[in-house]
Amino acid sequence: MLGGMVVLARLLSPKDFGLLAMVTSVTAFANIFKDMGLSTATVQRSEINHGQISVLFWVNTGIGLITMLVVAAMAPVIARFYHEPRLTHITLVLSISFFLGGLSIQHQALLRRQMRFGVLALIQVLSMVVAIATGIVFALCGAGYWALVFMQVTMSGATAIAFLTTCRWCPGLPVRGSGVRSMLRFGGHMTGFSLVVFFSRNLDKILIGRLCGDRMLGLYSKSDEILNLPIANLRGPMTSVAIPALSRLQNDHDRYKHFYSQLLLVLAFISMPLLAFLCVCSEDVILLVLGDQWVEMNGIFKMLAVACFMQTVAGTRGLVLISCGQTGRYLKWGIIGSVFSICAIAIGIPWGALGVATALAFAWNLNIVPSLWYCFRNTPVTTGTFFKAIWRPMTASLVMGAALFAFSFVIVSQCVFLRTLLSFLVGAAVFLSVWVAMPGGGKELKRIYGFASFLIPKKSTPQ
Repeated sequence: MLGGMVVLARLLSPKDFGLLAMVTSVTAFANIFKDMGLSTATVQRSEINHGQISVLFWVNTGIGLITMLVVAAMAPVIARFYHEPRLTHITLVLSISFFLGGLSIQHQALLRRQMRFGVLALIQVLSMVVAIATGIVFALCGAGYWALVFMQVTMSGATAIAFLTTCRWCPGLPVRGSGVRSMLRFGGHMTGFSLVVFFSRNLDKILIGRLCGDRMLGLYSKSDEILNLPIANLRGPMTSVAIPALSRLQNDHDRYKHFYSQLLLVLAFISMPLLAFLCVCSEDVILLVLGDQWVEMNGIFKMLAVACFMQTVAGTRGLVLISCGQTGRYLKWGIIGSVFSICAIAIGIPWGALGVATALAFAWNLNIVPSLWYCFRNTPVTTGTFFKAIWRPMTASLVMGAALFAFSFVIVSQCVFLRTLLSFLVGAAVFLSVWVAMPGGGKELKRIYGFASFLIPKKSTPQ
């Protein structure tokens, strides 16, 4: 995925990415309804039968079809909103993805429920490879922004085909009285959370695109994409493992707390030093990965890295609420958190994309402790559990960041690759040295290795 991003970033311009971001920042709203939280309901439920899954399949398929038609009807409205007529046809083509996605939601949920994570990972990788290859071919043929559009649709189509053929389950006709009402209520809370969070997660892109233009939106959205790529590829598979595992342990508080602490430690061990490195060495990373036409995004990139440093691990509070079945509180927290983000965006937008990124960094870090206290009430974990799990990687990452900042004044090489490589090696050495020097650091490294191996299970599963 990173290699494909590098190639496409050099074949296409920030404006091409900005055009796609203008559409996706709006159609992301419709994407909320594709799932309706029903895949998670299938995974979280302790017992489920063929009739219930069949009803959910038809619900997801119907919603996918309706969403496709609604998005297609919105195409002229989106084009007028941004004063960009090219967005009409882009939106019409992208709308196909919603129907394709709705077809395979329950098949994917069944694979997650069965904890067939190797299959899920293989499908994700192969679909991504096919999609990126499609995008690169069209970009080389001079298709411009259409390369990105066709890449998105290809990704949806390849994923749907893979799930439908891999999960050998065929839906039956929907039957009344199948007992899906509680699952629909669960999914309703999940969807409500996604709805309110949508505005805080996409309002920044919508306003930047409307007020600052496609180039600035391209720079902002690409910064967000690069930072979220390694995090999503890490947290996504971990979440797939964690929800079914934690759901089974929700009545065993000690084992639940231990599993969550180990999950949090592994996530923090990888994400925190990575984000510290990306923040301090942002300019070299941008030049190396994307090229000099993207260097203008350096300040935005730095501030979004600061915003994500704690937010990446704090985002696991949702896992706790979902696995414990407390989706009502999950929805309430979504509303509260969105208010913080929307206020930050409103404060930062007069200073453009950099102002928004800076304001979000302050807002997201300011509400970490209150959000953990609220979300962890009446669950097996506490705020103390959270910080006890992450204090080592957090401390080592901050020291590493300070060391890299000092090192940037020492290194004199004009080669971007060499500077980036040396900075990475120095950062890794400092991080591990600080970690081992802390009490119990060596033992924690062994525990991380053991738990990380469990996160890619083949047959074993917690009972």
